Amino acid sequence: MKPDIEMRPSSNSEQVLGVNIMKRVLLASTITFAVAQIAFAQNSATGSVPLAATVIQGLTTAISGQCNFGTIVAGTTPNALSAQTGTVGSSSGNIAEITVTGNGGNQVNISFGTQNLTGTGNAITFTPSVYGNSSNTQTGASQITTATSKNLSGATGSAGNYYFWIGGSLSALPANQAPGTYSGTWTLTVSYP
Repeated sequence: MKPDIEMRPSSNSEQVLGVNIMKRVLLASTITFAVAQIAFAQNSATGSVPLAATVIQGLTTAISGQCNFGTIVAGTTPNALSAQTGTVGSSSGNIAEITVTGNGGNQVNISFGTQNLTGTGNAITFTPSVYGNSSNTQTGASQITTATSKNLSGATGSAGNYYFWIGGSLSALPANQAPGTYSGTWTLTVSYP
C-alpha cells in the first residue's frame, strides 16, 4: 500500500514570489517589443504625397472654304485676297475659315508662316493675312499675327471656340510665268501653352 501524499497549500510568500517572477517576465517582454519597435522606426520611414491632375478637352479644327485668288495674268502682281471681305481687288474671291474648338476659357498659342504654291512654273509665295474672333462673326474680328495668344470662348470646363478667317497675298509673277494651275497647303498651328 502506497503512503498517502499530503497536499498542502503553498505559503503566501511562495505565491507572491511566483507573481513577481511573472511580472518581471512580462515587463522584460514588453521592453523587448518596444525596443524592437523603436529600432524598426529608425530603420525606415514613409511619406505620402497627394496626387492631382486636371484634364482638359483636346484641340480640334474644322476648315471650310479655301483661299482662291482666281485667274492671274503672268507678269503682274496679284491682288490681295481680303480676309475681312472675301474679295480679290474688285472681284469676289474665296477665303477659308478655320474653327478651333477646345477647353473653354483657355489660352491658345497661334503660329503660322508663308507657303509656296507650286505648279508648272516658278513657285508662287503665299503670305497669309489672318483675322480672328472668339465669336463666329467677322464683324469685330482683329488681325492675328504669328506667335500671339488668344482665349477660347466659353467657360472653363465647357467647350470653347476661336474663329479664323484666312486671306493673303501672292508674290509678283514674272512675265514668263508658265501657265497652269498652282496649288499648296497652308498650315495654322494652335496649341495650349
